[in-house]
Amino acid sequence: MLKKTTFTEIPSQPECHVSGYAAKFVTQLLKRHECPVCLAAMRNPVQTECGHLFCRGCLEPILDGPNPLCPLDKTTISRDEVFPDNACKREILSLDVYCDASNNGCPWIGPLKELDGHSQGCEYSNVLCRQCGLNVQSRTFSVHQTKECPMRPVQCQFCNHMIPVGQIEFHIENVCPQHLRSCPNLCVPVSQFTLQQLEDHLNPRTGDCPLADIPCPFKPYGCTFVSERKKMSLHLNEYQIQHAYLQADYSMVMKGQVDNIIETTELLDHRVSAVENQMSSISGLLEGQKMIFENEYDRQNSTTGYTDFSAHITSLHE
Repeated sequence: MLKKTTFTEIPSQPECHVSGYAAKFVTQLLKRHECPVCLAAMRNPVQTECGHLFCRGCLEPILDGPNPLCPLDKTTISRDEVFPDNACKREILSLDVYCDASNNGCPWIGPLKELDGHSQGCEYSNVLCRQCGLNVQSRTFSVHQTKECPMRPVQCQFCNHMIPVGQIEFHIENVCPQHLRSCPNLCVPVSQFTLQQLEDHLNPRTGDCPLADIPCPFKPYGCTFVSERKKMSLHLNEYQIQHAYLQADYSMVMKGQVDNIIETTELLDHRVSAVENQMSSISGLLEGQKMIFENEYDRQNSTTGYTDFSAHITSLHE
């Protein structure tokens, strides 16, 4: 006879949101070991008063509902009439299963109750590499971290910074502040420039690379000539007159723009003066209206005062 108990007293197994076991069984699972709700091997099987078996986790939400019914025959069920089936539980836990990492080559086969213990130390199980995000088998994880991971840190031989191995070449060529580089124009036969020195060397305005292509200093005036720095002096000597004309044309354009600005400014000044005159006229009108109002106010007050005084004298005579 099955002993009545509550769910809190059922011997614990690792809880799972899918309730049943997702293990790979060596032989086909018998129907009586399969939960009718999740269709997996029952985890913590319990029996209802109508005689049906379910995973504890599958039946719990039904029992918590307002009108719990058996999922198979729709009979009303209650928590008080639900019992653990330990015999079924032992049968299921004794079934042979493959390791979860069998697809990775793990040869282990054993009872379901030993699967968790084996999986915790299985060298074929996948481990997430936090550096590159790949899943790597546990047995090769140390080799992956030290020799294979594309994001494993290595020390730059020039600046001693730790850089992911997959980015070290880019770092050395484009970022490392201590690595000596050659001028891309090959103005010198050896690598002698740090990153900052190379940027200064190639600067179009202040650099000193004789083979760097630079624009003519008169580019702002319209000259489109570009040549190697060492040839620019020849261009400047040969085109002095043309550059003078470009400067003159530029000056005329600028003068026209300045004249337009002056004309616009004068027009604005005239409009401002007109507005100020209008405001002055309005202010004068307001001042006149104010004086008229004050005079009228004083006149009315003086008349009222005389009338009150006459009435007072008349009352004394009476």
